Amino acid sequence: LSTYAVFPEEQPVNTLRAIIVGDTGGLPVYPYYTYAQTKVAGAMTDLAMRKNVQFVINVGDNFYFTGVSNEYDKRFEATFEDIYSTDALQVPWYTVAGNHDHFGNVSAQLVYTKYSRKWRFPNLYYKLSFRVNGTIVDILMLDTVMLCGNTADVENGGLLDLLWNGSHDPKGPGDFNRADHQWKWIKSHLNASSADYLFILGHYPIHSISSHGPTHCLVEKLDPLLKRYNVSAYFCGHDHTLQHIVYPGNANHLIHYVVSGAASRSDPSQKHLDSVPSENLKFQ
Repeated sequence: LSTYAVFPEEQPVNTLRAIIVGDTGGLPVYPYYTYAQTKVAGAMTDLAMRKNVQFVINVGDNFYFTGVSNEYDKRFEATFEDIYSTDALQVPWYTVAGNHDHFGNVSAQLVYTKYSRKWRFPNLYYKLSFRVNGTIVDILMLDTVMLCGNTADVENGGLLDLLWNGSHDPKGPGDFNRADHQWKWIKSHLNASSADYLFILGHYPIHSISSHGPTHCLVEKLDPLLKRYNVSAYFCGHDHTLQHIVYPGNANHLIHYVVSGAASRSDPSQKHLDSVPSENLKFQ
């Protein structure tokens, strides 16, 4: 399978309303979802109905703890389709992979796009583009696990290492050629974009005050690109919390960093609180 695409083509709309969630992965055993997940799904339904939401963006860790085995895996129904089954949520769900998805058959999640009314995961990284009353919005959907590596060795590590890998910063890409190819793709699309608003989404956070904290690979390599190309915001998950962090970019430009990783569980940790100055932390 190809690892990138422009999907869909530029879409003319009058407004752009989306919900961004992460870490929807539920449970690997019956009932395959969490109580918190059902409550969040209910809140999403209410919001989607009130605001006429057009699509959802899912920033990874779609299936805990080891992804799916194939495109027919029952987890697609039990953890995704059955939970987000209300009419208001029958909109496109544009998706990227998280570290737990890469522990399984991540290609099967791409293939599943053919079988679902709403699941949209055409490639491991891709671009969305919308025209809103003459305003152009570009969204780059990234595979940060490909860029930075995974957080644990699921084959050689023990169960505790897998379940508690949140304490591990990714140590580098498993395939440097694939990572380099994606970095070149990112730079090319950022350089070519003439969008009025430019958003980037991935699973790992650049900045975070919670259990995982900042992802050093992204701080070193992606964050400078956000500043250079005046990216409007970076959205992510991985930490099971909600955060809004703001840092200055070029001139008077501000970059917003949003963590939305509490779709099926929450984590009150502020382990890395010292990594973000208080004046830059707008919500936690």
